[in-house]
Amino acid sequence: MALENVIDELLSQAKATAESKIMNARNGAIAEIERAKNEAESIRRQYESKLKAEADRLHGEAKREAEIETRLNRQKMVKRVLDLAYAELFRFVSDRHFYAQYLQLFIDTASAEFGHGIIHMSPLDSGTAAVPETFRALYDLPESGGIIAESADRTVVLDLTVDTLLRDFWHANLPLVHSLLFG
Repeated sequence: MALENVIDELLSQAKATAESKIMNARNGAIAEIERAKNEAESIRRQYESKLKAEADRLHGEAKREAEIETRLNRQKMVKRVLDLAYAELFRFVSDRHFYAQYLQLFIDTASAEFGHGIIHMSPLDSGTAAVPETFRALYDLPESGGIIAESADRTVVLDLTVDTLLRDFWHANLPLVHSLLFG
């Protein structure tokens, strides 16, 4: 019986050791699984953060591209409007009869304002409109047309050249252009 007791005791100790090792292995496996879960969650958060940053970057880039496209479209629209306005103004200048009427109106306005003085005109406009005898006509302007009238003492100048009218037209409409382009 002593041998049986020794065998039972050894079996009991072996069983306790095996159960302890199994328990330690199970606890180690649970801890390793928990560590792996935590690491996987950390990796997931990192990739999620990177994906969000990339999505934000792409969204910002798309928004900037859309804003640029909108500005380009507005710019094209403004250019078309200004091209039409310039075409109309040049039509005015190229329609010699219509232009001659306005040139005469400009000269008559200067005559009414100053009484006498100097009218500067383009050589191309010689004979297009009648210059009053109280004014001296000088044909010294560029070919674009219009007149510059000066009072006799040259203290008052009326600039009605096509170049000035175009520049004034541009400056008068610049706020509209700006608002169309930049809102």
